[in-house]
Amino acid sequence: MVIAYTHNLKIILTENNIIIEDKVVLDEIKSILCKNHTHKIEWDGKLLDITIKWDKFELSGVNQALMGDLFSHPIYDFDTIILHHTQETISKINCKYIVKFYISRIIHDKKINKDSLGFV
Repeated sequence: MVIAYTHNLKIILTENNIIIEDKVVLDEIKSILCKNHTHKIEWDGKLLDITIKWDKFELSGVNQALMGDLFSHPIYDFDTIILHHTQETISKINCKYIVKFYISRIIHDKKINKDSLGFV
């Protein structure tokens, strides 16, 4: 079964509002994000253990300009959980630059399994 990624993460390093091209530092940060991280995040009045991991893929030059090279398919359907988790993970990284990021949702059609039944 092929995993259909739902989210894309682009990361840049800045200093004095100037983008810094430091591939070594950027790769270290991406390596950290490609591991499972669990944080306690409040959702619906409860503290939940939320675990998210990103996968890194090499992109062509054109695609690098349009998107990040980190992809994820978290089980959480609420983007604020994914955003807060990513903010928390990045805030714990010791970096000499300011790390800025952008998360986008990848366009896809949800497939409904007609053999299942449930209530929401």
